[in-house]
Amino acid sequence: MFHSVRARLTLWYTAILAVVLVTFSIISYALPARYYVTLLQTVFLAGDIWGVILPNAVVLLGMAAGLLALTRAVATKKLS
Repeated sequence: MFHSVRARLTLWYTAILAVVLVTFSIISYALPARYYVTLLQTVFLAGDIWGVILPNAVVLLGMAAGLLALTRAVATKKLS
């Protein structure tokens, strides 16, 4: 199909770049900074827009609750 090495390398590079970008965009949904920055930008720059504040705050609270539950499940020392 492609006889040129340049064309093959360009297509290979483009495919790998697309996979990496999609992977990073999916991973970014698991990081709390994504929601925290949006929340702070809304509060400081745009004002109280509850349609933006509430979903981001709920996601952050869910992440905090999940991490606390994970910590409690993993921690073995008890104060007894």
